[in-house]
Amino acid sequence: MHAAEALRWLLEHCPELDRTHDLARQFAAMLDARDASPLPDWLEQLTTSRLPALASLAKAIREDQPAVVQGITTPFSSDVNEGRITDLKLQKRITAGRAGVRLLRHRVILMALLRRHTRDGASPSHGTPQLHGNLARARKVRTPTPGGKPPSKPTVNATAPGP
Repeated sequence: MHAAEALRWLLEHCPELDRTHDLARQFAAMLDARDASPLPDWLEQLTTSRLPALASLAKAIREDQPAVVQGITTPFSSDVNEGRITDLKLQKRITAGRAGVRLLRHRVILMALLRRHTRDGASPSHGTPQLHGNLARARKVRTPTPGGKPPSKPTVNATAPGP
């Protein structure tokens, strides 16, 4: 079943999901048009949807409605900053909190370079010499292992298996 067909089937067979889908599309239209005038009516629809999660969302948005209106209507965005914060959190999770500031700095800078490079339409595997130099430097900084010991190198058995 194709994704569009599956979505259509789900929306036909689950009225709650269909209602939620409609409300999400209405909010997306507000964002696209940068028009917050439908927001009060939309919040009322959330509240009267008889879906507790949507009613809770409406309550939370009402508590900070001026900021939400500003977010809908302003052309400015914090997407770049949020992306960098997500990158940093990902690296902290990958290293399980064992990485120091130096390693995190190298990895976050490398991720920013890779994002910029791929955003410009180039493939990371066919990057510039500068990008390759940064990759090489980042590889020299290793993630520490628990207990601060360097990772052990795998041993190779010099004897070949018999026939």
